[in-house]
Amino acid sequence: MSDMGGELNSDHSLNRRMPLWMNPRPGRIRVFIDVPFKNNFGSAGMVACNDTTQILQLCAQCFKTDSSFETELLALKFGAETCKALN
Repeated sequence: MSDMGGELNSDHSLNRRMPLWMNPRPGRIRVFIDVPFKNNFGSAGMVACNDTTQILQLCAQCFKTDSSFETELLALKFGAETCKALN
């Protein structure tokens, strides 16, 4: 394993593995949320997809925070409120 998130091949080239995401079961929705934090500002980006990978919602929000942990919590709140609004 290398520091770059992959395995080294015998010729010393990097073999990166992409995560394997399976589609949710029919009738279910998969939600991805990601956050950056810098200089007391954070933001959250969210995408919600159905079982056919159709994007149902794509949104973002920015906020002032004191820590990366607070940013993560606000992002989870943002995601939960957005999903609730979508029903």
